[in-house]
Amino acid sequence: MYKKECPNCNGSSFSSCSKGKWICPYCEEDLTEVEEVMTNDND
Repeated sequence: MYKKECPNCNGSSFSSCSKGKWICPYCEEDLTEVEEVMTNDND
């Protein structure tokens, strides 16, 4: 799993793929250029 923290609302967003457009599910900010962090399913 990949995780990104939204710089706009500080929400955490998770995805199984780090490629492609990534939109914050909380505020709809474009997170595509935000660096992702590899995480495990237990986080």
